[in-house]
Amino acid sequence: MDRRDAFIELVKRSPKIAVSPRLSCKAYEHTEFYSR
Repeated sequence: MDRRDAFIELVKRSPKIAVSPRLSCKAYEHTEFYSR
């Protein structure tokens, strides 16, 4: 039970994670990171 309670507390205290929107292909035009 102690471990379960610790995980519940961790969820309450941890920051929320969100997925950012996808970048457009134009964002990568001037880098060599993205190519088709």
